[in-house]
Amino acid sequence: MFLRDRGIGSVVLPRDCVEEASVIEDIDIYGFSDLKTALELLRARDVSEQLGRGHGKGLGRRILADGREFKPELKLRTAKGVCGEADLSFIKGQAFMKRAAEIAVSGRHNILFSGPAGTGKTMTAKCMPGLMPELSRKEDIEISMVYSVAGLLPEKSPLIGRRPFRAPHHGISMAAFLGGGQRAEPGEVSLSSGGILFLDEMALFKREVLEGLREPMEEGRIRIQRMRGSYEYPADFELVAAINGCPCGFYPDRSRCRCTEGQIRVYMGRLSKPILDRIDIFAEARPIRAEELLYGQREKSLGRKEESSAEVRERVKRVYEIQRERFKDIEGIEHNSRMGIREIERFCRLDEDCRLLLKEIFKKRQLSGRSYHRILRVARTIADMDESEDIREEHVLEASELRSLEERLGAYGAGRA
Repeated sequence: MFLRDRGIGSVVLPRDCVEEASVIEDIDIYGFSDLKTALELLRARDVSEQLGRGHGKGLGRRILADGREFKPELKLRTAKGVCGEADLSFIKGQAFMKRAAEIAVSGRHNILFSGPAGTGKTMTAKCMPGLMPELSRKEDIEISMVYSVAGLLPEKSPLIGRRPFRAPHHGISMAAFLGGGQRAEPGEVSLSSGGILFLDEMALFKREVLEGLREPMEEGRIRIQRMRGSYEYPADFELVAAINGCPCGFYPDRSRCRCTEGQIRVYMGRLSKPILDRIDIFAEARPIRAEELLYGQREKSLGRKEESSAEVRERVKRVYEIQRERFKDIEGIEHNSRMGIREIERFCRLDEDCRLLLKEIFKKRQLSGRSYHRILRVARTIADMDESEDIREEHVLEASELRSLEERLGAYGAGRA
C-alpha cells in the first residue's frame, strides 16, 4: 500500500508473500521462490520489458516465477461467524442492558457494564461484534495490516475477514496492552482496532494500564516512542468494559455481600475520573429472576424467542448508513462518537425545551464539559435510531440516564462513600 500510494506500479516479492500482497489492487506483483530465479527472470528481456511497461501503471497483475498468473482465492469469514457462539437471543431479560449495547454499537460509543456477577455482562459484550455490520474491503485491509505486522494473520487467509474481539487478562503488562517491546509491535489497543476491546473486571487492571487508554480513546491512534524512532499504530476500537459492584461480586445483595465500604472504595478507586469521562454509556445489570429463565423456556417451546443478534444488526446497519451520509464530506469521522465540538454544534442542535432540560441536568449532576458533550453524542445516536433528524427531549433524557451510574462510580473513585 505504501509503494502503490507513491506511484510504484510493480513489486518483486517472495512467493509465500504473494497471496497476502494480492489483496492490494492496482499494483503488479511478481512472486519468486528464490533470489537466483528472480535475478534470472529479471535479466530476461521479456520480463524486463513487462516490468518496465507495468512500472507506474499498476495493472494489477500477479505473476509467479514460472510465468503463471496467480489468482488468489480469498476465503473470507462473513458476519455469520463474527459473534462466535454468543448470540443476543441467549440472554434472558436484561432489556435495559441489551438496549444500551445496541446504542453503543450504533454510534461506536464506549460502554461500561456493571452489576452483580452472573447477570450476563460478559455474554452481552461477546455478542457486540455480531451486532456490527460486515467489514468493508477498506476496513478489512486496515485491520489485516496490523495483524500482519504482529504476525497473527490466519495461515489460510490473507485477510482477517471479521471484526476483532480482544479480551486481555487483567494482569497484562503495559507493553502488551499499548504496544512496545524491542520491535515496537502493536498491542491489544491496536489489535482491537475496528472492533471491540473488552476489559472484563476492569477494576482489577493496573491503574497505569487503564490510564494509558486516554490517548487512543481520544485520538483513535497510539504512538510508541523508542530510541530507533517513533511508531504509530491505529487504535480505533470500541471500548466495552465490565465490573462487579464489589470485590466479591454480590453487591448490592447485602445478605450475601460482606465487603466493607473501604474495600469497595479500593476496588472502584482504580477507575479515575478522566477514564470515566471517556466512557459514553453506563449500563447496570440487575439480578436475574427465576421467572425470566422459566418464561424464556416456555416462550421457546411456543416458537417465540428473544431478539437475535442478526435482527439487531439490521437496525444498526441503517444507523451506520445515516452516519455515513452525515459525515461523507468530513475526513476522519465516520461515527457519532468521533464528533468534535465543531461537529456537535452542527449536528446536535437542540430546541429551547431540550436546552433547558440539559441545562437542568448539567447543574444537578455537576457534569464536566466532556460528559456534557458525550451526552449530546449519545442523544444524536438515539435520534438516528429513531430516524429523527432532530434531537428530542426523550433522546436527551435517555442519553443522560445512560450516564447516571457515573456519579456513583466517580464518588468511589474520588475516595468518598
